[in-house]
Amino acid sequence: MRESIHKTVLLNETIEGLNLQNKSVVLDATFGGGGHSKAILEKYPNVKIIALDQDKSVSKSLIDPRISFHNLNFRDLDKVLEKGVDGIIFDLGLSSDQLENSGRGFSFIKNEPLLMTMKENPRPEDLG
Repeated sequence: MRESIHKTVLLNETIEGLNLQNKSVVLDATFGGGGHSKAILEKYPNVKIIALDQDKSVSKSLIDPRISFHNLNFRDLDKVLEKGVDGIIFDLGLSSDQLENSGRGFSFIKNEPLLMTMKENPRPEDLG
């Protein structure tokens, strides 16, 4: 799994609140840097993760076979859920990775246009 500069908040509280078993299936609806999923897999090595994220840069370096990654917004979760899951995580908002990586325009930290888009190379029609 790739390294992220994002610091996952409420990590232990989230995992404890899921009350998982070691053979559970978890939907991480906002995968991002994978902090929650990575911690779950460390604690429960037989858990399967269904991961969603609309950010295309997220999937480039996923290498864990226990994670089924889908480049989708969580509004499309019905497209990947054939059966029920044992837990769901929605960590809403922008991650540090999205704020720090140039080209997205989510912040004034970088000297770039404030595009505020999830697309890495947006076309003019994407910004309307």
